[in-house]
Amino acid sequence: MKSVVLITDIVYMLLLLGGGAMGYAKAKSSASLIGGVIAAVVALIAGLLYAHHPRVSLGLALVLGVAMEILFIVRLRKTGNAMPAIPIIVASGLVQIVQVVAIVMKH
Repeated sequence: MKSVVLITDIVYMLLLLGGGAMGYAKAKSSASLIGGVIAAVVALIAGLLYAHHPRVSLGLALVLGVAMEILFIVRLRKTGNAMPAIPIIVASGLVQIVQVVAIVMKH
């Protein structure tokens, strides 16, 4: 399970970082870039913490997934734009599932 959690967190980090960069490239939104970088760093920290502090890692990634999902559901409702909301909502949901399964399996 350790490798699944780590891979999930790293892929999620790359998606968040890419989404922030895309938001900056398309709309010159520095808020998207900063938000994407901060969220990506949190995902990376969660992944790296798993080896020594699995509970902290799983909790951090779960909170990040929930926060990003809520944020992008609100944005989707407000703007109606499917991109990047839908991919982030789906990815955040998958991250949450992986974290909960790891918690239930006791890491």
